[in-house]
Formats: sequence, C-alpha cells, structure tokens
Amino acid sequence: MGALACRPFVRVSVLGLAIGIVGLASACGSPPAATEDAGRPARTKTTRSVRRDPDQLTRVCLQAIARARESGEGPNLQDVLRRCGDVFREEPCRGAYHLAADRRGTLDDVVNACKTAYCPQLPSPRPALCGGREVPREQKPAAWRALFRAMLELDVGRENGDRIDRSFAALADAPASRPSPDPSAPAGGSAESPPTGDAPAADLPPLVVTMTPNGGDVRIDLEGPGNENGTWTMVAGAPDTQVRDMLAPTFQRIRPRPVLLRSVGRIEVVDSMVIVSALRGLGFQEIRVQ
Repeated sequence: MGALACRPFVRVSVLGLAIGIVGLASACGSPPAATEDAGRPARTKTTRSVRRDPDQLTRVCLQAIARARESGEGPNLQDVLRRCGDVFREEPCRGAYHLAADRRGTLDDVVNACKTAYCPQLPSPRPALCGGREVPREQKPAAWRALFRAMLELDVGRENGDRIDRSFAALADAPASRPSPDPSAPAGGSAESPPTGDAPAADLPPLVVTMTPNGGDVRIDLEGPGNENGTWTMVAGAPDTQVRDMLAPTFQRIRPRPVLLRSVGRIEVVDSMVIVSALRGLGFQEIRVQ
C-alpha cells in the first residue's frame, strides 16, 4: 500500500491485498521495469542451483491457504505469506514475502522485489509489467496477476501454479465470519441487520476509512454518513475477530456500501489484511484502495 499519491481503484479481497492477485501495488513507486530482449536469459545460479520439490512446496502453500479460509486471523494470514512465499526460488522475491509475513514489509515491497527478480528471466512475450511502457491503471490488476502466474509457472510448473492461483481466488471469495452481536442493540432489533433503504448499496456514498501508523499500532478513522464517525486503535497483531468486534457497534448501524480505504504512511501487509477481513466480516464487500 502506498501513500496518498498512489491511487489505484480496485476491488480488494483479503489475500488479494497481500499476495497481489488484484494488483494493488503495481501502481505505486515501482522501480524501472526490465526491458524486453529476445529469448530467455540464463537463470541465476545462486538461487536456482538449490534442489527443491515444487509439489511439496505447493502442498504446503495450499494447506496454509486452507487454514486461512477457516479464519482470517493474523497468524493464519501471516502463514500464507510465509508458506506461499517459499514457492518462489528467487531470494529477493521470497524474502519480501517473508518480511511481509513478519510485519516488516508492505505490498509495494513485495511487488517491486518480485518484478525486479523475475522479469529478466521470463521468456518473450513477457507480461505487460515487465515492459518499458506504463500500464494503464485499469489494466494493472490483470497485469500483475499475469506476472504472478508467470512466476509460479517458472518455479513450480503450470499445473501447480494453476492450483495456487485458483486457491487464492477461492480464499478471496470465502464467506466472512459474522461478528459478535452488539449488546447495545435495541430490543426487538439486531445490530447485525443494518438499516435498509431504497438505494442500491453501490449507489450509496462510500465510507472513507483511513489507516495511519500510531507507534507500533494502527489508528483507524471513519468518515461515515451523517454523524457515523469514529476513531479506533488496532493493536499490532490483533486478530480480525477482535477488530470486527471493536468496529461493529458503529459499522453495524451503517448500510453496507463501497468503502474507500486509505493509508497514510507505512502500513504493514498483515495489518492491512486484517482490517480488510474485518470490514468484509461486517458486510462491506466492495473495498477500494486509495
């Protein structure tokens, strides 16, 4: 996630935000892309001479994704970053995933490291992000996914790469767990049933949610409709269930609608994942990142 100057508008899923399926970070602060040349350059000896078992690495990654489908809590999401990052041979790319898993890296860091490491190795024609031309904003999600799939095919083969790619897509569509009931809900009603109206959710004004580093924690600010505003502090490493319960008393009074999620400063990948998971658990499925 970048600063406010970086403004890709894309629909975000929990793991798409972290792994790059939606291509969020490809618009932000990228280093110069590798230029196109004929054929496939020789692979890097230092990282590709080590014996690896692509099938085993794929199995471990898929098992981590399966666990994360059961719970969006931070440790499981961190495990996906770590185990699925292991499938990549190139240390700069793999290391960027590991740093993100340890809450020491942003999505920009992951995308930039992997693009730099892999673009020179891919055969022609290379994915658009490896070219010298700027990819239009609306094409960047598909462009990053194309590069992501090409990296997987190079390192674990097409069949394993397809399995990982499909599993990430399934994880993004996994039902979000419901928040705990709000004890302050009025009798005869439920805070889990947001107010209804005539306007479709997509036509309602978006909520603006801002994430700001606050020491080692994250401050969450809401600019909602009417007087539905608020400020919360998410303790670093908190599970998404805790964040959902913290936000629920306010967000459950608001009809689900698009959310504009902004970051000010450096927000770690895992913290972003947890906040997105919490918002989805509260019924806000369409999240746009600025």
